[in-house]
Amino acid sequence: MTLNSAFKKSIRDDWGTPQDFFDTLSAVFPFDVDLCADATNAKCPFYFGELDNALVKDWTPFNYCWMNPPYGSKTRKFMKKALEEYRRGASIVTLIAGRPDTKVMQDICFPHARALCFIRGRLKFEGAKDPAFFPSALAIFAQQPLSPEQIHTLAGLGRVVKAIC
Repeated sequence: MTLNSAFKKSIRDDWGTPQDFFDTLSAVFPFDVDLCADATNAKCPFYFGELDNALVKDWTPFNYCWMNPPYGSKTRKFMKKALEEYRRGASIVTLIAGRPDTKVMQDICFPHARALCFIRGRLKFEGAKDPAFFPSALAIFAQQPLSPEQIHTLAGLGRVVKAIC
């Protein structure tokens, strides 16, 4: 392996969430909006596309928000917005790169998320021919304590390292 292959970068930052992965989560989290989608990969009937710009929208009217933000430099903007909306009363489940050393994890997820789940294995995102070259994690910013069913579902997906019930 060359040094360059160890630090792969994708030419896209908008990979769709795997449907079976989302279906598992939506069985216990009542999602009613997909915050970062388009008509081809939206997981909820109501979604914000690029032109809708979820970064300027109010997320609090929704029961549970699903967010698979653009990866790379945009992730931090979306995670800061998620924290703002959580503080205003929104509940959000986010799918992000599972890199615990990042500023997003250290400054936003670890101190504020109600639960963190590091996904077992590598997800194969919609439209990708191979699994992701990075680990994935879920950060759950929930207004209510997580139910035993929600925690059980998360534990079935990977290692839950934080769960405030």
